[in-house]
Amino acid sequence: MPKYFDKKQVDAQSETVYQTGRQLFVQERRIVMPIFLMFGKYSSEALKGISAERTEKAKKIIQKNGGKVKSMYAVLGEHDLVFTLEFPDAEKAMATSVALNRLTGIQFSTSPVVDVEQFDKMVGKAEEI
Repeated sequence: MPKYFDKKQVDAQSETVYQTGRQLFVQERRIVMPIFLMFGKYSSEALKGISAERTEKAKKIIQKNGGKVKSMYAVLGEHDLVFTLEFPDAEKAMATSVALNRLTGIQFSTSPVVDVEQFDKMVGKAEEI
């Protein structure tokens, strides 16, 4: 259900504005931040510092850099950790990767991702060029 506002109340950066006659109504939309995967590999020193407290400090660093944790997993295989995070941009993601390495000694590699539907659209546009 749309909300009705006076023209003065509308924040055009966070809302989509529709004008019908003399009324303005606003359709709320969610701002979607880019998603990044961070793959972590423990060093022998980093293993010694594993704790819930360090994990909480890591989450605070992510938030301090404008990020949001979608998931954090410990995994078996090539990587020891896989984080799914949202950041406003690649610069914030890279700064977080470095800050987490400094805090933990864990070596992180960071990759931007897109969902498959978006990827299909991107490939379709590339084929048109």
